[in-house]
Amino acid sequence: MVFKRAIFIILLLMISRNVVSAESYLSGTISNITAVGGALLIMLDSVLPTNCSGSPYNWMMIKKEETVMISVVLMMWSTGNKNVTIYASGREHNGTGYCIVNQVDPH
Repeated sequence: MVFKRAIFIILLLMISRNVVSAESYLSGTISNITAVGGALLIMLDSVLPTNCSGSPYNWMMIKKEETVMISVVLMMWSTGNKNVTIYASGREHNGTGYCIVNQVDPH
């Protein structure tokens, strides 16, 4: 009985770790981009990272200060290489409510 509980707890911890690790990142294909005042918005063909739940229309924001990330995304978009992993810090609560991207990792 103790052995079964120990195995159950170990499996539960392993599953929980995987769920948490996906909270702030997501892999997929960039399906749409648009520009708004002060930012580039991107959308993936998959759902949002957990910490971005509720971002308007599933858009994720790259702020204008992040010129390197914006350049990478625009280059990817123009060349058709749209497979990417996005790392996000969560939603901006005092502004637009968009999910904020803090790293773009092209595949």
